[in-house]
Amino acid sequence: TAAVSAAPMVQPVCLPDKAARASAWVLLMLPLKAGLLMLPMVGSSSPLARYGSISSTDSHQPETSESTASDDDGPSVDNSDAGSSPSNSPPKMVSVGNQPRFSNVFHSSMVLQRGRPIEVWGFGGIPGEKLRIVIDEDGSSDSDTTDRVTTATVDFDASWRGAFGVQHSSLTGKRIRLVLSRPKDSWPLQVLEDVVLGDVYLFSGQSNVDLPVTYVHQFNPSEEEAEEHLADALGRSGMLRLMIVPARCGIMYHDDIIPRELADVPECNPCPHPFGPQQSGFANACNQLGGHANNYSYCNCDKLSWVRATASNLRGFSASAWFTGRAIVESGVAKGVPLGLVRSSWGATNIAAWCGPEAVSSCPQEGEPPSSFAPWRRSSLYAHMIMPLKGLQFSAVIWFHGARNIGGPEPYMGGRYYACALKAMIKEWRSSLEQLSLPFLVVESPVYCNENDFRTWHSWCNDRHSRLKRPDEHLPEMRLAQNEAEELDQVYVVSAMDQGNLVKALGGSIHSVAKRDLGIRVSLAARSAVYGEKQTVWTGPRPHVAWRADFSHVSICFDTGSGGGLVLNESNRCPKAVLPVYCTGATFELEINGTWRPPVTSITCGRSVVLKLAGHDALSVTRVRYAWADWPVNSLYSEAGLPARLFNMPVEDDAGVAAGKCPAMLTAGTAVAPGAVCGSDGDSRLQSPTEEALKPLSKDASASTTGLRGYSREPEFAPQLPVRSRESRSDSSSSSRSSLSSGKEAGLDPSGGSRTALTVSLIVSLVVILPLFWVMSASIVSCFKQKREHCPVPGRDPSFTEPDSGSVLYSPSSNASESKMVAPDDACFDRTKETRLMVMAAVPIVTNGRNWDQRCAEDRTGYVAVSF
Repeated sequence: TAAVSAAPMVQPVCLPDKAARASAWVLLMLPLKAGLLMLPMVGSSSPLARYGSISSTDSHQPETSESTASDDDGPSVDNSDAGSSPSNSPPKMVSVGNQPRFSNVFHSSMVLQRGRPIEVWGFGGIPGEKLRIVIDEDGSSDSDTTDRVTTATVDFDASWRGAFGVQHSSLTGKRIRLVLSRPKDSWPLQVLEDVVLGDVYLFSGQSNVDLPVTYVHQFNPSEEEAEEHLADALGRSGMLRLMIVPARCGIMYHDDIIPRELADVPECNPCPHPFGPQQSGFANACNQLGGHANNYSYCNCDKLSWVRATASNLRGFSASAWFTGRAIVESGVAKGVPLGLVRSSWGATNIAAWCGPEAVSSCPQEGEPPSSFAPWRRSSLYAHMIMPLKGLQFSAVIWFHGARNIGGPEPYMGGRYYACALKAMIKEWRSSLEQLSLPFLVVESPVYCNENDFRTWHSWCNDRHSRLKRPDEHLPEMRLAQNEAEELDQVYVVSAMDQGNLVKALGGSIHSVAKRDLGIRVSLAARSAVYGEKQTVWTGPRPHVAWRADFSHVSICFDTGSGGGLVLNESNRCPKAVLPVYCTGATFELEINGTWRPPVTSITCGRSVVLKLAGHDALSVTRVRYAWADWPVNSLYSEAGLPARLFNMPVEDDAGVAAGKCPAMLTAGTAVAPGAVCGSDGDSRLQSPTEEALKPLSKDASASTTGLRGYSREPEFAPQLPVRSRESRSDSSSSSRSSLSSGKEAGLDPSGGSRTALTVSLIVSLVVILPLFWVMSASIVSCFKQKREHCPVPGRDPSFTEPDSGSVLYSPSSNASESKMVAPDDACFDRTKETRLMVMAAVPIVTNGRNWDQRCAEDRTGYVAVSF
């Protein structure tokens, strides 16, 4: 595939020949737009003569010095007005000696973040002198407007900085120039060409960010060829542009002193075609070679100034970054907006090297971490690979890291330390980069087989042997630590736990080839975080809280966002080839007396999962966890097809407290309480509904309610309620089923009774009890008003199924000896005397742990008997 070179970097302003100089004096007298003096356009020697505006729909590509792309490289493109031939050599600065210049963070073909103020800075010049910087759109009369012109003053240290306001959205995607000059000079000091406004993403971490696109296609040359053709096409359109912050290249960053700009090292040489015999002598200090396998040769680029994507520079560029950017472009979420993908990563680095001084001090450690071949000094990579970018704006940071910190309780190691360090690092990056709401998309540690903690390398999950004698928990602990980062705002953890594969890639199972699927998943998080698509499903079910439902059941409430309901597939198993120390086969596990055990059965109920245990084992459960293995068995998904998150959480004793942590879910107008308890047949009954669940539904929602699925039967594990026979219920169907008694003395007989007895009971209730209710505190009335609206209405709800007739007695002073009684949790009334349903909590009082007085009124005393 012919490589199409990117747009030129910084172009020198060349002196014209003698014939041109004569005409130059005439042209210098003419005022030009933006207050600058135009160079004479004599032949092709003028660098300004070849500028052309490029929009997101343009197909302009800077011409090469030798040839343009062949027809096989993609769509036909008119390159006649594009810039001169670029190469991957360092940009040639206009500045000579102490002449002012842009910082090396800025280059031709770069992407500046749209919708934000734009800072520009650089070095050189005489302290105190004024500089002028212009955003110049070719062919536009707006280049001389105040929002496209800024000034800067050279400081005593020969640095300078200027700022533009937010540019109009009409400029997004168009080719612009950044022109640096002295206000009264005839010649620009420096011109950056082919610059665009778009969205800039910063990818950081370790080796899984380093790995190039060719690594993903190492077993499929045809897919690599297709990827390179796509890169050429996207590069020509200007929609995808790449940059790599210098790493390795003969440097190790052994100090934590923040430099003025990025390290001054050569560009990496373009990686050759990865398949077949390799060229000799192509590599330099900024190329990393990783050996050969399956006719594939590894080549990685560790320094790349801003370029448009091409086949040749794609070969050494980050696969994680490329596939994320490609998925965003292909989704159409930001149509016409160019993307800038910046890689700043270094394999095998400890997170402490990426943390600034404040983050390091927030998570103090004594001693040093285990040695590694990667740079080690606290804050060194933060200083050299992040802080020189300060002033640039980003749409989001994608953080793919963790393997180097996997281990036991050594200094700067393990999940507990990482959970602290990651949150502290995110806070400090946001503060230092002056973007306090900068979204962070954290990629969860992928599926691999952690045989030797941070030293794991070139091991595969289907090896015949492992040095491990029992499953190791360090990798699941790291995933849990990464998930804790979501405690901060604007942090999105992208799970890849279901993307394990047995392909024996060159770098071992820790370096999966499944980067394309991962990039798609990261792009979904970006669509929600950056582009505001709140209905985009980017994550699977996330657990909120677990609690003890009764003697033999534990319930877990999940948030599925817009992903629909829960899908449980217990038939999922470990791949046969994976060793048991890596894939234990467990999905849900409960800790009972210090031992982890699987449940007897697991079922879904609305947005909850109910785990059944043998006997009364639920009374001894202290914690519940899910997917706790190197290679987890993912049995729980959302209806959108994304896997549930790993978790390891305590089990609450108080169902009321637990329900308060779990928001009610409304699906198609149906109130689905997160505290729902289901039997093995899928029936459900509201248990411990939250305050949110008790709020009245809107009229529209009430009309469309489908009732409580399976409410006509008690859950199989609910306390047995005394019920009347169906014949008796039929006899009394015409009577009111909402009678109130003053206590046990009312003598209600739930097993039978005549119509006369019910009539007498009703009269007594109306004459004696009803007046008492009218004089109760306003808080009781308010409580019931909220609750009655939550109940299904006979005659209005077509799906309403009346339960068996029965009664229940409740006392707020019940003790353990009365634990067989069932506490009403939601008494429903209607002032029009319409028959209503009372929703009852199927929880023995002894385990309910809640006080009716606290929920409705502090002065409520005595007993309340309710029949229905």
